[in-house]
Amino acid sequence: MALAEHRDDVIKTVIYRNRMLLDAIAMKDWEKYVTFVSPEMTCFEPEAPGVCVSGLKFHKFYFDLPSHDGKFVQTTLCDERARFLSASVCLVTYVRMTQLATAEGKARTELAEESRIWVLREDGWRCDHFHRSGAQSSPS
Repeated sequence: MALAEHRDDVIKTVIYRNRMLLDAIAMKDWEKYVTFVSPEMTCFEPEAPGVCVSGLKFHKFYFDLPSHDGKFVQTTLCDERARFLSASVCLVTYVRMTQLATAEGKARTELAEESRIWVLREDGWRCDHFHRSGAQSSPS
């Protein structure tokens, strides 16, 4: 297999893992979420303005919030791109469009610009850092 083909296959793998990570967030599936992220993951996001959050404890809080029955969540990634920064580091960027509908029939759409750094570790590709601008993504 040529190097370019191998790189394309790896990019597809990282993009797939990124989408699965976002699915885990939308479904509030902590057990699945932790299989895609590094325990020491860092981030900048609207829920912690001006602070670089390190570790998973901050994120676990949002997964532990009660879910509302009847809520529908759909995530669409727009302008999704991925590129290698090194042989074991990949940058994925996109705009995440999250559509929410409650049991009461109210709908809203949130947009967030995101970048995620994926690092190849002994146990596979893990999200090591992300930056999200725009809407807070913790659906009420």
